[in-house]
Amino acid sequence: MRVLVLSPEANFREFVCQLLEGWGLEAFSGTKEWKRPDLMVTLEARSQDLRFLDSLFEGQGRVPIINISRRPRGHHWEFKNIHPVNLRRPFFPHQLLLSIERLLKAKLSVGPDRRLLALVGRSPAMMSIKKFLPAAAKAELPIFIEGAPGTGKTLLARFLHAYSDRADGPFVIFDPRNLPPTLQATALLGAVRGGFKGQRRALPARLKMAQGGTLLIKNIEYLCPDLQKALLRVLESGKFTPLGSRASEMADIRLITTSIWDREAIISSGRVFPQLFFRLESLHFYLPPLQERLQDIGPLIEYFLEIYAAFYGFSYQAMGGRAERALREHRFSDNVRGLEEAVKVFLLEGEEGLSRMIPEISRMPEIRIRPLSQIEDELLSAMPTVAATKALNQ
Repeated sequence: MRVLVLSPEANFREFVCQLLEGWGLEAFSGTKEWKRPDLMVTLEARSQDLRFLDSLFEGQGRVPIINISRRPRGHHWEFKNIHPVNLRRPFFPHQLLLSIERLLKAKLSVGPDRRLLALVGRSPAMMSIKKFLPAAAKAELPIFIEGAPGTGKTLLARFLHAYSDRADGPFVIFDPRNLPPTLQATALLGAVRGGFKGQRRALPARLKMAQGGTLLIKNIEYLCPDLQKALLRVLESGKFTPLGSRASEMADIRLITTSIWDREAIISSGRVFPQLFFRLESLHFYLPPLQERLQDIGPLIEYFLEIYAAFYGFSYQAMGGRAERALREHRFSDNVRGLEEAVKVFLLEGEEGLSRMIPEISRMPEIRIRPLSQIEDELLSAMPTVAATKALNQ
């Protein structure tokens, strides 16, 4: 399959071509030997660019195009020869892969290691998650994800949705934290018109919005008791009742919940009904904090450098030096999310900007690595002096 990559940024072209070739696709960015591509990937294509491409492929069949943009806009006209879809920049590799598969309506023969590129890490914990994820995604059972802030719980939930049989359905997020019980109920269950005082229009339910797809409830320990009962009913019968309505509605969803609390703390605190929690954790994932997977910090730094260098239009350069040592030794309260932000700061402001975020970097000695040839030359030049000194001492 031939994929044409068009972008004024050479770094972006190289990055995307490497991804596509890693997935077994034939990627090219030049147009000297012109042949109709099976797919195109463009960067920040404007409406006039898309119109030109539409005229270029006249009579050659419709060509799907993925336009990667910081500010994706809808297309308000109908093209005859191209089918453009938007992907927000910055993007992660799995998002591009899924967009390609949806456009082509076919799965590419890409192994799990390359599909799960955004789940970076070689630690035993991450390898176990990658091994278990494909089977868990295909199951229709509820999933509970436990992990400290910033460990990637939402990202893991997106992967579970993307590689499930519900991937073409919606992925809806609901976070009850900081919401009073009435607003929690309105958001999760919805409300009919006139369902309560001052209610002039119907409000959509998250359970309805996620129909045929996946509903992610973050921070499940903050869900009020009445909604926990309603959620238990959804799991048992697949039905819920909007506020102000007497009729039940069906909820055809896959349910994923997350929490920063561990299993024992949730049960002992009584924040979640035991009978509900046991149903929610039919499948259980644990995402360890960054300090428990130190061997993943190096690969994560390289991954974020590559992703955001392509986003900001910089040439990729390894970090190295005391900046990388500071990131490896610093304890980020936000775990992977904090490390990601630090890499962004380094790319935009260099070591000076990073030192404002991590003050201890300025106190670290700069280790200068000299070439081996230089060290050998210094040793050879010092040898006559050493020999003469020994002779005088004798």
